[in-house]
Amino acid sequence: MKKICFSLFLLAFIPTAVIAAPHGFCRKGYHEDSAGRGIEAGFKSQNLRPNNVDEVCYQEGVQEGSLLPKEDPLCQEDFAAGKANGLNVNSTTLGTTCSAKGYIAGVALLHVAAREGNSSLVGENCVSEYQRGIKDGNANSPPETSTDNVAAECYMTGFYDASPSQN
Repeated sequence: MKKICFSLFLLAFIPTAVIAAPHGFCRKGYHEDSAGRGIEAGFKSQNLRPNNVDEVCYQEGVQEGSLLPKEDPLCQEDFAAGKANGLNVNSTTLGTTCSAKGYIAGVALLHVAAREGNSSLVGENCVSEYQRGIKDGNANSPPETSTDNVAAECYMTGFYDASPSQN
């Protein structure tokens, strides 16, 4: 019991930059997004696999998400706020570990929704910017991003997905 309490204490107070991102191979493209969706899946005990999934990274995310104190209302609130910030690519208020993990889940959801053409979730502009990024990446054009953070994130996701090093 002491070990569990101490672990929860550490999760709440370790700087989020140290444990915020998935590790190793799961740090780029759809691999990272698989881990991010897994974090939310583990936190909410749901199956949130994207269509294009790296199962190893997804399971790593599930493990990370399951370690969060999901019964804690403050963690639930912080996770939801972090996820909303991730969907809006607004990293100014990461705060706790729960909000940092929520942010990762939100950015992953943004990427996955753009990739899957889910304009009802991320808007038509994000989906079209993703497609423009794919087109520019395939043409080996230099990236030309928008000044809007969400549109730029969607564009660069497509641009990166078109990269041969992604596969």
